Amino acid sequence: MKRTWKWAGRMLALCLAAALLCSISACGGKPQESGAVDSGGSASSKREEASASQPEETQGGGGEEPVELVMSFWASTEPAGLNQVFEALSEYTKEKIGVTVKPFTVNMSNYPQQINLMLSSGEQIDLMCCYYQWFQSLYSKGHLKELESLVESEGQGIVDAIGWDFLNAGRIGTGLYGLTTNRDLAKEYGFLIDKEMAQRNNIDLDSLHSFSDMEAAFEVIKANEPGVTPVIGTEATYAAEYLIPGADLLTDGLGALLDYGEDLNVVNLYASDAYMEMAKMTRSWFEKGYISEDVVTSGENARSYFKAGTAFSALSTLKPGYAFKESKSIGKEMAQVGVMAPTTNTTVVQSIQWTVPENTDYPEKAMQLLNLMYSDETVMNLLAWGIEGEHYEVLESGLIDYPEGVTGETSGYNLNAGWMFGNQFISHVWNGDSPTIWEETDTFNREAKKSNAFGFSYDSSNVKTELAACSNVVSEYAVSLTSGLVDPETAIPEFVKKLETAGIDKIIAEKQSQLDAWAAENGKK
Repeated sequence: MKRTWKWAGRMLALCLAAALLCSISACGGKPQESGAVDSGGSASSKREEASASQPEETQGGGGEEPVELVMSFWASTEPAGLNQVFEALSEYTKEKIGVTVKPFTVNMSNYPQQINLMLSSGEQIDLMCCYYQWFQSLYSKGHLKELESLVESEGQGIVDAIGWDFLNAGRIGTGLYGLTTNRDLAKEYGFLIDKEMAQRNNIDLDSLHSFSDMEAAFEVIKANEPGVTPVIGTEATYAAEYLIPGADLLTDGLGALLDYGEDLNVVNLYASDAYMEMAKMTRSWFEKGYISEDVVTSGENARSYFKAGTAFSALSTLKPGYAFKESKSIGKEMAQVGVMAPTTNTTVVQSIQWTVPENTDYPEKAMQLLNLMYSDETVMNLLAWGIEGEHYEVLESGLIDYPEGVTGETSGYNLNAGWMFGNQFISHVWNGDSPTIWEETDTFNREAKKSNAFGFSYDSSNVKTELAACSNVVSEYAVSLTSGLVDPETAIPEFVKKLETAGIDKIIAEKQSQLDAWAAENGKK
């Protein structure tokens, strides 16, 4: 059961929400690495070196009373065994670094508002997972601690796991405020597909490589599967990123780079030819019945439609093993089809980061715990999979699976979110996935094409008013355009005019100025 203080904290936060109407704006997006850049070695070498990076000098906590840290992250449904897992984690971390760990979870849709209220009211949070849309807002409100000195003194395991190339993507200006998790740090854009539905309609998945190929498949599904929507996911706030090859949204899409930032010229994405072409394509899909207005406005997630058998495909970001992960969650075999080559940019890396609040009383201990999350297999496996023998068992193959008699529905700890916690590359691999999935993911990261602006993150402090106003305009138009609900020839000029009135040109100028300075310092053209 949750402690009384936790419920009291939530009630206080709700009261403050009603009184202050304070929230962090949310949008939509995701990870990285590329080219010839070395992120710190292969996944297998990182696994072998993990134990060498643990903070041995703090093992046992020096005999002092353990410090209690509050760790916040999101979960669509809080697992029944969450507290049990964190009790086991606390027993381990108490001996290693003299801390116990208390989880604080909330649904993702409510997470930014709840966290902001807790931080503003001085409630205890000592380390928190942060989605990229919230990163800038938390920073601008003064809630994030600068981390570089803490990483240098307490976080060598983090550096060994990630490498400074990726860690530098967590900077705003010259300060380091976020630490990316070690996971898929690149994105391949494409579609998640109901494999059985494709097979019974004789759709050759190996022949699907482009949007036009997918459109041909949508036509077959529309003709043969009454009640099935051929494609969903266009209603994602930042679906434009999935649909425009080579776009680097530079955090918020309000001033973006095209063509992987080759010329570092910040443009109004929504006024670009690329955006108009995308909107015309989705408009044609809607007019042909491939996109359902009911799906766009329902608020249901993609998994619900796949489970019900009422969707054929979903626009998605992909990575090695993604279809297997989704098959496990959905309960049916899924397939993945990429239509754009893997790419990466700063926003991708920032999509999942760990941060330390400015008002924590225990910054060193928080960094020591983070260091264990990146370097200690016991800590990582507890967070990712739960307790061995209860939530999973290790097979003779070295892979893991549910213990006999346990399923995903009956397991007390089925977060399936190892990507959220530290270093996924030192965690177990689930039975049915590729035994070398972490090595494959590491290669995927390193070989992805990088934006020319990789490593740049702008400080939005000077354009907060314009950013809020333009974000409201985007909310008014973007989903209707990416889902084809409106005529782009009419809607986009209205959209662009409202953005200009709201101040997008000032945001673009601010981004360009900061990007130019960054490029000069880093030898970019």
